[in-house]
Amino acid sequence: MNKYLEFFCIAIRHEQRHRSIILGRSAFYIVLLLIYSSLWRAAEHSGLRVEYSAAEMLWYLATTEWIVLSTPSIYLDIEGDFRNGSLVYQLARPVSYLGSRLAENLGTAVVRMAYLAVVGITCTTFFSGEFLLRTDMLPWIIALGLLAQVLCVLSVLVIGLCSFWLHECSPIYWVWQKLLFIFGGLILPLSIYPEWLQSIAKITPFYPTLYGVGRLVSEGSNALAMETLALLLVWLMACLLLVAAVYQRALRGLEIAGG
Repeated sequence: MNKYLEFFCIAIRHEQRHRSIILGRSAFYIVLLLIYSSLWRAAEHSGLRVEYSAAEMLWYLATTEWIVLSTPSIYLDIEGDFRNGSLVYQLARPVSYLGSRLAENLGTAVVRMAYLAVVGITCTTFFSGEFLLRTDMLPWIIALGLLAQVLCVLSVLVIGLCSFWLHECSPIYWVWQKLLFIFGGLILPLSIYPEWLQSIAKITPFYPTLYGVGRLVSEGSNALAMETLALLLVWLMACLLLVAAVYQRALRGLEIAGG
């Protein structure tokens, strides 16, 4: 475990030194918050009846986008290793290729989440004029946000492993991302969706990943937090089993091909 902890720490130091990606994502984050704060204020002033206030909608969006924008593109790393042939050399190292890549990207994600959390809280408070993070829910939001991020990284890791069979994994990533946006309720809470769509979303891993964490801002309770925690742990175990199965299948394919 010390080896993987070192990969994790190296990734943290690397991300702190190279802040260009964080700055770019922070700028995009601020623009999104500014646009949607204006949109929802206009909708509220027009007399449109909605379940949540403009401030609650903005804080919900800030929470879900915080998770999405922090997710590193691990599938591009794996795809690049496979294309340039460096994968063969990395497999020969006395450390798991999968474990090292996972540790690196988790380190990257933690740094991004820390920076984006500061940006999100500051800008959302300024744009909405309200601070809606309850002190009793804040530890839950942080903890569940980190677990949701691990689930996102594992999901993108599975997509990256598809490069063992496909030359281009980006289309799969785009499909996963759109499903995350729809069934996770990236922009609008799932409670606003039609009942039939909510029923579908509840049986997907996207439901606790975004909506489960985002709803704690406006309607948070210990019961809802525990429910989200249980769902995240179940989907994390399922995703870990899927990663292990796909990776073993991919390694067998390399051996059969003479890799």
